[in-house]
This record gives sequence, C-alpha cells and structure tokens, in this order.
Amino acid sequence: MKTEGLENGDKQSFRLILPVCAKPQATGTSEMPFQTLLVGLEFHYVHCGYELEGITRWDRSLLDPSIVKKFIENCREHHGSHCNEPLWAAKIPQFFRVIDTKNWCIQLAPEERFEYLALSFVWGVPLGIHSQTDIKLLQLDTATLTELEQMDSLHKYSIPEVILNAINFCADLGYQYL
Repeated sequence: MKTEGLENGDKQSFRLILPVCAKPQATGTSEMPFQTLLVGLEFHYVHCGYELEGITRWDRSLLDPSIVKKFIENCREHHGSHCNEPLWAAKIPQFFRVIDTKNWCIQLAPEERFEYLALSFVWGVPLGIHSQTDIKLLQLDTATLTELEQMDSLHKYSIPEVILNAINFCADLGYQYL
C-alpha cells in the first residue's frame, strides 16, 4: 500500500494504491491464471483531515506521451551526434527478440536497423500468489515460442501491469518495438 498526501489549505487528498489479486472464473477446462489488479483511490478530506469529503478513482496516467515525443524531437533536432547516434545502431545479437507493440506479439528483431525502447524489469510472482502452482506465468521458451509469435498472442496472457503500461507507452510514443 502506498499513500501520497497533497495539501491545499485545509483540504487534503491522500492517494492509495490497493493491489487486488483476483482469479477470473474459468470458462473452459483450462485453469485461468490469477491477475493482479491495482486500484488507485483518492481520499479527499477537509478540516485538516478530520472529515472525509469524498473518494474518487485516482487517474494514474501521470505522463503525457506528447510531451515525451517533443523532448525526443527536440533532442534529435538540436543536440549533436552524441544524442542523435542511438545505441540501437550497434549490431543486435542473432535471435534477439522484441515485443511488437503494434501486433501484440513476440518476434525476432528486424535484420535492418530499427528503433526500440528498453525496459529494465525483474519478473516475479504477483502479489497474493503464494506458490508457483497458483498461476501460469508468461514465459518465452521452446514450448510457448510459436504461440507468442502469433499476432495478438500477448492478449491471451495475464501480464504484469508495468509491462502492459510499457507496451502501451512505447506504442503511444510511436515505437513499434520494446
């Protein structure tokens, strides 16, 4: 649980992120994985926090992609070759795979030079999961490779919210590959 206080005169708002672990109703014979949902709530108080005025859903979209696009464009236009010679100009290793944010699948990186964004993330077991048997974790291996290379295959899995946000943000910035 995380709270953040905002003061404005005698009004205060506190933001709470509540992780909820849910298991969807199974519709077939296969076991559905648990999904971790993050519910953001904003508690609004008056009189220095003594009286609750209301509770609203917290819009956690904190970053406007258009602003980040402008920063990137400005850097490309006005900075020297240090900013404009991207790291992705280096040769990508053979069999390097990327998340295709346009087609929602995993694919081999294009052979020609391409732009991509990188996310540093350590996979783990979602909150509320007590053992590896409680959830089918998304993992690219020889058994799942063919399926995950199919268009829209990532929509079939329970993916951590941080990964979903990264995929969507990458696409919003106009980058096809993560």
